[in-house]
Amino acid sequence: MKTWKLFKSHKSGAQANASIFLIEKRNLKKAEKDEVIRVAKKESSSLLRVRHPGVLAVIEPLTED
Repeated sequence: MKTWKLFKSHKSGAQANASIFLIEKRNLKKAEKDEVIRVAKKESSSLLRVRHPGVLAVIEPLTED
């Protein structure tokens, strides 16, 4: 079963395309849930610091609901 899903979107108020990455926590085993969330937070914070036209830009940081 997939751990995450990818959705096409667009940045509101602009003509820019965007992608939404969704981690399905309910599909994870209890033992791996903490590790997946930790890695996702670390990698998303790394993307926040990168500014280059060939690299993804973070519009909104990782949130848990």
